[in-house]
Amino acid sequence: MISERKWPVVMAGQLIAGNPDSNVAICTLWTPRQKVAAMLDPSRYAVIGNLYSRDGLNYLVENLLANPRISFLVVTGVSQSDMAASNVPSDSRNALLALFSRDMNIPALDSRFDQADLARLFASLKLLTVPLASLHYSALLSVSQVITHGPGRGEPVYYPPREVLVADVLPSEGMGYTVRRETISEAWLSLLDLIMRYGRVTGTSFGSRQRELLALTTVIDRPNVEEAFPAWSPADRDSIDAYLKAFWRRDEVPGVTYQYGHRLLSKFGEDQVALMVSKLRHSHASRSAYCSLWEPVADSHNEDPPCLTSLHGLIRDGKLHLFATIRSNDMYRAWPFNAVSMASVQSSMASSLRCDVGQLGILSTSAHIYEENWGEAKEKGLLEAAKYRNTFSQDKRGSVVFRWGGIGEADVYSPEGDKLLTVRGQTVGVLRRALEPYVGLVGHGLYLGGELVRLFQMKEEYEQDAV
Repeated sequence: MISERKWPVVMAGQLIAGNPDSNVAICTLWTPRQKVAAMLDPSRYAVIGNLYSRDGLNYLVENLLANPRISFLVVTGVSQSDMAASNVPSDSRNALLALFSRDMNIPALDSRFDQADLARLFASLKLLTVPLASLHYSALLSVSQVITHGPGRGEPVYYPPREVLVADVLPSEGMGYTVRRETISEAWLSLLDLIMRYGRVTGTSFGSRQRELLALTTVIDRPNVEEAFPAWSPADRDSIDAYLKAFWRRDEVPGVTYQYGHRLLSKFGEDQVALMVSKLRHSHASRSAYCSLWEPVADSHNEDPPCLTSLHGLIRDGKLHLFATIRSNDMYRAWPFNAVSMASVQSSMASSLRCDVGQLGILSTSAHIYEENWGEAKEKGLLEAAKYRNTFSQDKRGSVVFRWGGIGEADVYSPEGDKLLTVRGQTVGVLRRALEPYVGLVGHGLYLGGELVRLFQMKEEYEQDAV
């Protein structure tokens, strides 16, 4: 048993503290906890907090075990299912209800919890749900008013801090990274690999840690709304479909800080996606088909401002390219949903414009993976990402064919096979520097470097190896 600790024991910075003698804890799901707290007498509750995802169950359970005084958990607010206007099996409210029905097989639940501790907790803790189509705070207030304070249910149970991977960080650029893949799922695995190798370990406002890269641009050559992710990922098909429904919802859902669909389609008086389409229909050369989800003054004071901040559409060579900017991006849990929703916007716009879908670019200004997901990202993500390093990727800048003509010569070809130019060099170094502007992939460059050395060693006998 660990010695007594200050309560809440985890995520204290993300909770609103009330009366430490109260036996009521309040979970507001996706509804801002500040809005609920503003309607309640702080003497009536011990703590108020959100539960955005199933991963948050571990923090909630750890805090409940550490405070035996809590005998009522009031659950209220808007869930992911509410925002999608359909049932989302994996949303946080469903996971919480399943947990209180003694379902201990929830994938996100930490295996370090002792089953006997959990059994005692759920036997003594009463769950009170306040299902609200919209936020009836008066109903929540009346529920909390009838709950009396109690002495508690026994001794607190503390668990040691969650073990996380050693934060080994390799030196890197510091800012400005690029991942380029054919599909969204391939890109996701590659960016997990990149962040777990080079992501700097920093703190968060939640009191936890993250591995973070600054200014990570991901380019997907063939974005697809029907993208399939690995079975172990958080992005199963049902969850993606529910996210897309919520994303495209134009009306405002009461109790939610922001919604992308509302900000894109109605909040600012006009449908911004339709305006982008109109701009591009008028001129395919336009560079101003742009929409913003950021309110400069209001969001500067907002404790939970939107993560997606802008979209920019461009038509080039008959294809609609879309570029999105995301200021803060959870790359493990949220990025797959972000990318598919951007592909959905791109597909919708391309259909309206009767043009092909081009590339999808996403700039994640703060690209991070929270410490509770480091294990999955490294053990599973890196393993699968390695598969793509063993497959051929065509360099978008073209191919190179070497030959010896008294000096080193290299013909540069387009990806389609058309000869573009020839460069020459008396030494390996000279020819390498002449070729450098025409190489876009690190793997391609490593291959060419090896061939360059062989060319100058073998000269007239040189025959280029296959890629």
